Amino acid sequence: MLRLRTLGGLSLCTDDGADHPLLSQPKRLGLLIYLAAANGAGFRRRDQVMSLFWPELDGDHARGALRQATYVLRRDLGESVVRSRGEEEIGVDPDALWFDVTAFLTALAAGDARAAFDLYQGDFLEAFFVTGAAPEFEQWLESERQRLRAMGSRAMWLVADQTAAGDPAAAIEAIRRAVALAPDDEIALRRALGQLATLGDRARALQLYQAFCERLLREYGAQPSTETKAIGQALQRSGDPTPSEGRVDAPSLAGRSDAVDIAATRNNSTTSNRGSAVAAASVPRRSWPARFALATAAMASIALVVSAARNFDVRSLTESGQVAASDELLVADVQAPEGDSLNARAITELLRSSLAATRSIRVVTREAQDQTLRRMLLPINTRLSDTVAREIAVRSGYEAVLLTDLRPIGRGFVLTSRVTTVPGGELASITETAPSGDALIAAVDRLARALRRRLGESRDSLADILPLQQVTTRSLKALALFTHAQEESRIHGQQPPHVLALLRETIAADSTFAMAHRRLGAAYFNLGLTRESLAAFRAAERFSDRSTDEESRLVIRMMLHGNQRDYERAIAEAHEVLRLNPRNPMALNQLPAYRFSLGQFDRVDEEMGRLGVVKPNPVNSWTYQGHGAKALDFARQRLREAHDSTWVNSTRSARNLMARLHAATFAYDSAMHYAIPLSGSDPGTPLILAASRMAKGQLALAMTVQASRVRSGDWEIYMTDVRTGVESFSAMAEMLLVADTSSARQRLQRVITNARYRDVDPANRPIRPVLALALAGRSSDARRVLVDMERAVEHDDSGDIRRARALDFEYARGAVAISEGRAADAIAAFTAASTSMMYVALDTCRVCALPWLGRAYELAHQPDSVVAVYERYLTTGDPFRLSSDALWRARILQRLGQLHAQRGDTAMAIKRLAEFIELWKDADPSLQREVERAARQLAALRASAPIAVTPRVAAR
Repeated sequence: MLRLRTLGGLSLCTDDGADHPLLSQPKRLGLLIYLAAANGAGFRRRDQVMSLFWPELDGDHARGALRQATYVLRRDLGESVVRSRGEEEIGVDPDALWFDVTAFLTALAAGDARAAFDLYQGDFLEAFFVTGAAPEFEQWLESERQRLRAMGSRAMWLVADQTAAGDPAAAIEAIRRAVALAPDDEIALRRALGQLATLGDRARALQLYQAFCERLLREYGAQPSTETKAIGQALQRSGDPTPSEGRVDAPSLAGRSDAVDIAATRNNSTTSNRGSAVAAASVPRRSWPARFALATAAMASIALVVSAARNFDVRSLTESGQVAASDELLVADVQAPEGDSLNARAITELLRSSLAATRSIRVVTREAQDQTLRRMLLPINTRLSDTVAREIAVRSGYEAVLLTDLRPIGRGFVLTSRVTTVPGGELASITETAPSGDALIAAVDRLARALRRRLGESRDSLADILPLQQVTTRSLKALALFTHAQEESRIHGQQPPHVLALLRETIAADSTFAMAHRRLGAAYFNLGLTRESLAAFRAAERFSDRSTDEESRLVIRMMLHGNQRDYERAIAEAHEVLRLNPRNPMALNQLPAYRFSLGQFDRVDEEMGRLGVVKPNPVNSWTYQGHGAKALDFARQRLREAHDSTWVNSTRSARNLMARLHAATFAYDSAMHYAIPLSGSDPGTPLILAASRMAKGQLALAMTVQASRVRSGDWEIYMTDVRTGVESFSAMAEMLLVADTSSARQRLQRVITNARYRDVDPANRPIRPVLALALAGRSSDARRVLVDMERAVEHDDSGDIRRARALDFEYARGAVAISEGRAADAIAAFTAASTSMMYVALDTCRVCALPWLGRAYELAHQPDSVVAVYERYLTTGDPFRLSSDALWRARILQRLGQLHAQRGDTAMAIKRLAEFIELWKDADPSLQREVERAARQLAALRASAPIAVTPRVAAR
């Protein structure tokens, strides 16, 4: 068996100890190590491997380079070493290659700390470099290095604990190595001081403390934290004996000399780990009284140090009763000089996200914080200074506040966090340092871990947490840009263009930043950019091992499958997320949407109740289930509450909801009453105004609203399907409402010949032009546009785009079938489509396929089916039906009046014709002839109707 060692040096040899020639081939050796380090499943995706090792090559050439590299590995190492799983994954057979990292992790997981201790001989692949590899490979190396260093430290402490009673020398050696692995970790230092004092080596403890203080002052101009000082003072108060006094014979704490230089230890960790033992000086003989006095002093010193360590490190605030798990901690914004404000905001979010993962205490959410700011008549982007944070805590009844300061010292930084009571008493103070900006995220990670430990989290659970810089980003620039993008989205309530620009800059700074890819995917989805959205979510999935925890990784997969419209898998993953965290906002928000998309409306309220969640906006569920009045009552209450708020978005959102719900229940005048005051400030208002006027037959006014919106150049989030929706929608309106086929065809010609439309990736093109072309009888053009779209996804190897656009294509095929007279194909297509939800702008429409299905049945001359489908359309609740109603409702009412009359159902014919006349009573003059014709039909029906029917219908 081949043996690969990477911890504390690099070697690849056979059982006889001979070095393998592969050591002289860094890229192939790096590939072997990368594959061997694939923990868990033991395989890597080929595309991920290619992007790391051959970033300069295109797909085909990179694939060829990977094939050549694996061929050489199999030839030189043995056929069984490199293995494949399917066509997409590659790995290393652990039975053919012994790998010290795997052995180390296995020993640690099995609880064999001594074996792990022996295997961890130093940092992972220190000074190893692969020429031509992508920067992400270097980032992976550094992440693995830090992760394994943290786990090595865990092994050292376990050995120290296990050997303290029976083998003090071994315990001290383990402590020495643990401190050397984390020279900047003040928590580890305090633990070492306490254990050394307990083991009787108070002199070594004092020496270690003094060296740490000197280094902190020399490099950062800073002092240790209050807790560390207390332990040091306890050591000093009992006297300063010579190094030999009270010492247990053991290897030197510094490995190579008696003086502990932490910086040198960190820079030469491999050398120090292998340093020879230094013999202890012999203890001079003393008289019995002198030995008794010395022993008494030593015991007192040990008691003081252990007591200090327990009070400030081991015993948490929850154990001491100073805080409770039910308490809420408000995280104030990190305070920093003006030039470092962006870094401070990024650090705030890092601290918040890390602390939110602990179960020891509840961290106040951003949403709760924003609500209090609104009650204080302050904008939600107000920086939470110490003063503002305390006032929020007082108003909302929070028990504790976390205050953090960031101070630049030379090229480095000092971070100090204080957990305080609301009146101002300090419960804990922790300081961390970073020698440079690049080390700041690692310092925040240490600070967050120390805080979580003080708040009651166990050391074992903290040891299992990956470093923040490994699961978010090591780039401070990327973190600052991402934080800025998040804040802008939170403040503006949308994904405006500059937010997309910030997210792209974030990914340019760190292409492995999984959360940034996820956010960008959601933004692209909102714009209808299917290909870009799915590519971003795939990138997020590819780098999901850099997410903060399993919960975040599941959220990424949930959103990917939701965007692929694989709703069953998305629902299953949402439940897994909620099993880990019942309060996860993404899962709670998306789960009902996925249920709606499957038509499972009746399950939403029951499911949310079982999860113990009261949805903040349940109106969609109620409207889908036909409880429009209940939804309106809820919206009225929202509006009353918004009137008491000075936050403009609150009132705007409430008015928009009122307008939308009135439109969904056909109360268009009321919808416009609530929408008109928002026309200059809300991106959804043009949809409501234009569609409401169109539904009322006021086509000229509706067109004016749409056109002005497009000319304004504002953010295109409303009924347009990215760029072409307005013209296509207007063409359909002209054909359906005023039967102006000539004008509609001219509009559509402008759409399909427009350079801006032709520049759009066919995979992203909206289907509305296809529907409009088919409706206008231009079947050949409709088919050509559809074929372009279908061809654009033929080479989608992942199948993501095909799945995501399957329903869109089904609609388009059905419309083309109608234009070509293929009734059976159209019925099949729209029957399938009518069982799912169609995307309309940002929302999903339950009823939008039904008018098309009715037209297909009309083509097939099946009037009973036509009536059933049209009646179903009118009576099915849907909060997002407004665009569809604008085109179809009047014509369906008119057509149902005729069909019911032909079938002899006079009462229903009268009802539908009366509704049509009421709807179009203020329609454009060009439409009034149809209103008059319907009035004559209605009069004739009433005259012929049975006496029992006419009064009832008239009263209704």
